[in-house]
Amino acid sequence: MVLNASIKTYTPDISRIIARSRPDIASYEPLYRKFHTNPELSLQEEATAAVIAGHLRSLKDVDVRTNIGGHGLVGIIRNGNGKTVLLRADMDALPVEEQTGLSYASTKRMVDVADDVERPVMHACGHDMHITSLLAAGDLLLSCRDSWNGTVVLLFQPNEERGAGAQAMVDDGLYDEGKHAVPKPDVVLGSHVMPMKAGYINTRRGVFGSTAISYRVTLFGRGGHGSRPHTTIDPVVLAASTVMKLQTIVSRETNPQEAAVVTVGASQAGTVENVISEEAKLLVNTRAFSADGRDK
Repeated sequence: MVLNASIKTYTPDISRIIARSRPDIASYEPLYRKFHTNPELSLQEEATAAVIAGHLRSLKDVDVRTNIGGHGLVGIIRNGNGKTVLLRADMDALPVEEQTGLSYASTKRMVDVADDVERPVMHACGHDMHITSLLAAGDLLLSCRDSWNGTVVLLFQPNEERGAGAQAMVDDGLYDEGKHAVPKPDVVLGSHVMPMKAGYINTRRGVFGSTAISYRVTLFGRGGHGSRPHTTIDPVVLAASTVMKLQTIVSRETNPQEAAVVTVGASQAGTVENVISEEAKLLVNTRAFSADGRDK
């Protein structure tokens, strides 16, 4: 995507272009609330994708392609010769119970296809805002087509929370001429809502986002009755010790000048108080800003 410039070294005033082309933001607030009230878990974003596709089709000259790598979809805006820029938003929500007290708070529950357990669902990571912002950005770009040329791809990615949606879209032929045939981008841009002053966008040189890797760890013990712990190998004790030792990866094995996070998000073992279980499970998430930090 290239902003037009005359032969004179004229730099377009981006703020002025945005001001004259900005869509009616008031019309996007109900859309945001709809997404917030109706969140969907990873791999189950069917209704969300349908609303997005319907909105894209309501805009003029947007080529909509759906069912990419699951419920992923794109809207393509072509505007003559030039670079291709891909703008990306994620779509899925988290298994979290909303307690905000908002009039449009989610009360939704879904059976998670990952384990067939029913859970509350909330857009606790801001993906509802990401979707709405990208739809509004597409609306704006269509309104100022006289100020840029090239191709814009509006991509809506499913299954981000489990770290698999982007790869699934690529593996499903996102850029394959024989399948979805989405133009390959020269630049990919993504953003994330943060707790900061409204109306501002922050960035910096170098790496801005971290890697995120999730692990499912199973610790095997030897079960038995709670009255005879000496005949068992207690996986709960193993898990508790492991959780504490994992915290030393950052405090004792990572360069203090590097940011890294090790989080044990869940610990699961047993079902009753007087039986020592056979195994314990830990769900672990690590984040780092470099390959060395990640490999630690």
